[in-house]
Parts: sequence; C-alpha cells; structure tokens
Amino acid sequence: MHQIQQERITAFNEALRQQQEAAERRRQLIFTLPNDGGDLEFVEIRKGTLNLNGREIHLAAFRMSKYPITQRQYQAIMGNNPSDFKGDLDCPVERVSWNDAKAFCKKLSQEPVMAGQKVYLPSEAQWEYACRAGTTTKFWFGNSDNDLGKHAWYDGNSGRRTHSVYEKAKEHENFWGLVDMHGHVWEWCADNWTNNTNELPNDGTRLTKGGNSSLHPIRSGLCNESTGNCRASYRGYFSSVDYYFYLGFQVVLVV
Repeated sequence: MHQIQQERITAFNEALRQQQEAAERRRQLIFTLPNDGGDLEFVEIRKGTLNLNGREIHLAAFRMSKYPITQRQYQAIMGNNPSDFKGDLDCPVERVSWNDAKAFCKKLSQEPVMAGQKVYLPSEAQWEYACRAGTTTKFWFGNSDNDLGKHAWYDGNSGRRTHSVYEKAKEHENFWGLVDMHGHVWEWCADNWTNNTNELPNDGTRLTKGGNSSLHPIRSGLCNESTGNCRASYRGYFSSVDYYFYLGFQVVLVV
C-alpha cells in the first residue's frame, strides 16, 4: 500500500512539474508591449515539411504571433492607427502597406521588451505551413466551404467588417493554436512576388533573389471575400506601397 501511495505521489509531482514547465514556456512567448499595447503572444511552430504543389519545403522551427496584429499593438509601436474599422482596438490593424508592416517589425525589434529578438514578416512557406497546421485540406479544418463560417470571418458572416481577434478565438483557432488564419484580413508575407511557387526557397525562408521586389504576397483572405479566396493555398499580391482597408499582417520570430 505504501508503495502504491508513493507511486501516486511521484506521478502527481511529475504531472505538476510538466504543467509548470508548460506554463513557463507559454509565459516566455508573451511580450507586454509599451504604451498600453497589451500582450503580443506567440505560438511555437515546430520544424517540419510543407508540400507545396508537389515539392517538399523543409522549414526550421519558428514562432508566429497567435493573432493578426491588432490596432492596439500597432498604435503602441507606431504611434498611429491607420485602420478604417475603428472602434475596437482589438480588431486587426488594416490599411497597412508592406513597407508599413516592415517598419513595424523593425521598430518592435528595437523595443526593450523583445530583448534583442528580431521580428519579421513570415515567408510564404512559413505562413502556409502554420496555417495548415499539419493538414493537407482546403482549410485547416477540412474541405467543406459550409464550415468556413464556424472558423473564420468572411463575407458570409462578418457583416463585411473586422471584429475583435478575441471574439471567436476558440472557434477560429487552428490545431497549432493560431487564430484567424482564414479570412478576416489579408496578411502580408516577406517574399518578393513570384507567379511560380517553385521559385520559393527549399528551406522555407523568404524569396529575396528573384521574383518582383516591388510586389509582395498576401495570404488568408478577408472578411468580405468568398470562401475560395480564403483557402490555405490561395495567393495574391500588392505593391510595397499599397494600403487598403483589408491589408494586415502577422509576425514571426526566428528560433
């Protein structure tokens, strides 16, 4: 009996230790921004392989922001809020050009809270790998267009406007813990634009040699788009200086 009780105590202590370690890892992924910017939370993305149009891309581990960058976060770092859909600072920031998004990354990287860690826009490969979360279907939750309304903001349920990233976070969270990877706002990627995805680097880093350096990819779809444009594989592009009410972004940290 004494041995059984001891084994239970040992098992309990081990479970508690693992919970504490997991909580500490999560804590290390949350950065409290200055100027009332709230918390910027990241998710650990493990290394792995993305099948992109029949080609394997092998990605190193990285960290990706759990939500699209919000108006609150952007305003705290950049000092302004360019968004059309104002009223709730926890909505995604939009009307952000690629140049603006890059400037945000640079400025955030210089904040003491980041402790020297460099912030970047995701590469296209990183974005799609994170969006799919280990799946190969049209959306991370499957192939059914009818289910998109349960897991994303698009033209069928959004009222053609943005919403707080926390409003339906549980329903919109993919298998790796990322929210709003389909719909809501277009999200900038770091690469030069290319029509041919075979030009994207085999290691999942951004395309900088080749492609069109004046144009850059967008992913995700948006709150007033149909289901087809919200697919994990759907690609579009705009120029470096374009900004519209549906252009936003997420950020990554290199591990």
